[in-house]
Amino acid sequence: MAFQTAHQAIAEQAVLFGGVGIGFYPLHEARKRTDLIEVVAHRDDWQVPLWLVTHVDMHRTAKVQGFLNVLKEQRENQ
Repeated sequence: MAFQTAHQAIAEQAVLFGGVGIGFYPLHEARKRTDLIEVVAHRDDWQVPLWLVTHVDMHRTAKVQGFLNVLKEQRENQ
């Protein structure tokens, strides 16, 4: 039997809470858990760049700049 979904949250629930089997899980989140077992070691080519695209008129707004600051802080704390 196989389970497949395009939704990350559903895949996480299936693996973490349903005990379905193995699956991909964000490394920074996995480090917070003691009940997970790493099956395949992390590979650098699995990383995906993050792009934040905004409308030219919105880029300098306080909301967008605040969100960028949160992202940068999270990145630095990893």
